[in-house]
Amino acid sequence: MVKNDNAHSVRLVESLRKNVGYQEADEFEAKYPLSKSAGIEKKYEWAKDACNYLEEHFDTETIIKLRKECRCNDGKSIANKILKYLNKANSIEQFVNTFNENETFAFLNTYPIIKFCFVILSAIAPV
Repeated sequence: MVKNDNAHSVRLVESLRKNVGYQEADEFEAKYPLSKSAGIEKKYEWAKDACNYLEEHFDTETIIKLRKECRCNDGKSIANKILKYLNKANSIEQFVNTFNENETFAFLNTYPIIKFCFVILSAIAPV
C-alpha cells in the first residue's frame, strides 16, 4: 500500500477534512495516495487526478476553498511570474492559455508541458 506522505497530498486531504468532512477526505486519500518519494510522472498523474476528482465532486465555491487552503508556498518568483500573466489577461481562460503557451515548469517525456488546470487557477483568481 502506498504511503500518503507527500506534502501536496497531505495538505489537500487536510483541506478536505476541514471543508467537506472526514468521509470525503478519507475517500480521496485512499483512492489517490501520493508518497513523498514519488517521481515526477506519478506527481503529474496525481495532480491531474486530484483536479478531476475536485471537479467531479464539488461545486466551484467549494473547490476554491479547498485549493486556497492547500496551495504551496513555493516562492515569490513563481508567484510574480503567474501574477504578470494574470494582470495582463482579460479572463481566467486567457490567462491559462497564455501561461501554458509561454511557460514550462517541468518536462516529462510523455507530457511536454505541465499545464495549469482551471480548478487550481480558480483558487488564485476566483471568477
